[in-house]
Amino acid sequence: MAAPRASSTFSGDDVIDQVAAPVVYRVIFLPWTLPDVDVRTYVDKLCSHSA
Repeated sequence: MAAPRASSTFSGDDVIDQVAAPVVYRVIFLPWTLPDVDVRTYVDKLCSHSA
């Protein structure tokens, strides 16, 4: 499990839920859409909601 930093505004669970899980879901269930996956989009979304 990821340990949060003191200055972080989101938790390790947030990163899993909003970044890792969508990518893994597409790998397993929608592999034909992988060229459209851009992890930066998920990271940007996570960061914008935590500000």
